[in-house]
Amino acid sequence: MFDFTPVGAAVAVAGVLFITLIGWRLIPRRLLADAPTRNLFKIDDYVAEGLVQETSVACGKAIGEIDAISDQHDAVLIGLLRGGLRIFVSARHQLVQPGDLVIVEGGAQEIADFMRALGLELTTADEDIQSMLRGSDYVLSEAVVAPRSSMIGQTLLSLRLTGRYGINLLAISRRGERLRERIGNERLRIGDILLFQGDSERLSQVVPALGCLPLGEKRVGTGSKRAGFLAFAIFAAALVVASIGVVPFELALAGGALAIVLSNIVPAREMYDSVDWAIVVLLGAMIPVGLAIETTGTGALIASAILGATDGGSPILALTVLMIVTMIMTDIMSNAATALVAGPIAFSLGQALGVNPDAFLMAVAIGASSAFLTPIGHQNNALIMGPGGYRFGDYWRMGLPLKVLVVIVSVPLLAIVWPM
Repeated sequence: MFDFTPVGAAVAVAGVLFITLIGWRLIPRRLLADAPTRNLFKIDDYVAEGLVQETSVACGKAIGEIDAISDQHDAVLIGLLRGGLRIFVSARHQLVQPGDLVIVEGGAQEIADFMRALGLELTTADEDIQSMLRGSDYVLSEAVVAPRSSMIGQTLLSLRLTGRYGINLLAISRRGERLRERIGNERLRIGDILLFQGDSERLSQVVPALGCLPLGEKRVGTGSKRAGFLAFAIFAAALVVASIGVVPFELALAGGALAIVLSNIVPAREMYDSVDWAIVVLLGAMIPVGLAIETTGTGALIASAILGATDGGSPILALTVLMIVTMIMTDIMSNAATALVAGPIAFSLGQALGVNPDAFLMAVAIGASSAFLTPIGHQNNALIMGPGGYRFGDYWRMGLPLKVLVVIVSVPLLAIVWPM
């Protein structure tokens, strides 16, 4: 269970010290300045109000119909002001009357097209608009699209958030820049920052259900302290049981997961949603690939190529090359898939050198966990891309020296902990 600890702990400490003392200085300064999302969503600059006249096309139409027209013009309908009354877009069957002020958000051209289509008279925005955006009942909420979100690949039009959930998506930010044109047809990606508007209680339920992580100062409830302590105790017990060899590791963790469900820490209805099925399917698909590499002799062939590249040199040199190759693979594949593919190669390499393959297998484990060069190497890399304002080419600035440090620290320790 803790065979990983000697090398893993050393690599972790070295990595944290590097990032704390040096690594953060390698991040471009523009990112540090642009990261706060409050600078991205100056929503007031993109909100306008239109006066409904008796001759307006909007007069007599339901809010739901007006919302559909706003979608066609890539604008976002927020609601109506009728005297001192606020009518939000969730009231889809409410009819528009002469004298109403239609509040809409979008780019200048989109707003102009929307106003023209409905025959609205563009008026000067006043302080009442703020009550439509931020009030005691309706609030603005920022969230980032998580890797498992159901929104990934969908557009604002296909999601129909207002009709389904009664909330608005007012703006999208990607890689530190706000998308300003035709957001209705923009397909959402992992790491996008979204600005929602709606009822505070509804947002707190819908946003996590859509697979988004709330940003900002709002605290997210994680259940009672008792449930937290109980979950920790169950997990710790599963690790202890596995560590002393009472039951196999897989059965211990499966039993722990079952105990958490039976204790209602994770409700049974959320059990399937808690499983990362994409990883399960990927592992199921890659296991035969790993077996094929081992049984067909491909692993031995690649091991021979590595030996040839090192001139049949020392095991330490072969170990270093294997770790570097694994690190390159994990930047374009997932860490689990990389381990499944590189594992048989490591075993074959150890056999070809006539040494204990344990050090080579551990090198694969470390290399497969070092996806630092690209945002696609690991879902965490993609998740922070939007909130951090990072670009694709920014990752290597800190990732490359961090990889070099991992190799420098881990290779000697591997040779010491698992002598070859």
